[in-house]
Amino acid sequence: GLMKTVLEDHAWKSLTLAMEGEETDKDLDIGTWVEGLEEDDLEALVDVCGRWQTTARNCDLAHSVMNEVFKRIPASRLYRMEGIASFLDSFVAYGAKHLRRLEAHTSRAFLCDGILASVGSTNVLPELSERRMIDIITDDPREPSTKRQRGGSGAEKVAAS
Repeated sequence: GLMKTVLEDHAWKSLTLAMEGEETDKDLDIGTWVEGLEEDDLEALVDVCGRWQTTARNCDLAHSVMNEVFKRIPASRLYRMEGIASFLDSFVAYGAKHLRRLEAHTSRAFLCDGILASVGSTNVLPELSERRMIDIITDDPREPSTKRQRGGSGAEKVAAS
């Protein structure tokens, strides 16, 4: 809705000015913007961030914005805000979900690193790399039955064996 548009416009304006190297008389820092929000706007921002954190696509933006809110807005002001308790409840629930998702991505990255290191360290020919990765992933101890060599046709290789 409106708050997402405001944040996107703010981000694009900041990036455009930074890329063009133009000076501005107004500070475009998101933290300063958050500090200047009225109570109603701040409550709307917390509500939007609460909805954003429910999806993997938007949770990083929601957490970044709320990080600025928690750093810049005094606790006494946050306690008086309507909706902060429900935001914190959902933050804890979805935070655990996002942490599990992040851990799964991390373990997959380690698997990919291991596969690439294994393929690179066995001097597998480029033509066999994909097959070797499949063997490693599926824990298939078999090696490919025929190893291709550089140059020559497939008929020559079959005749040689």
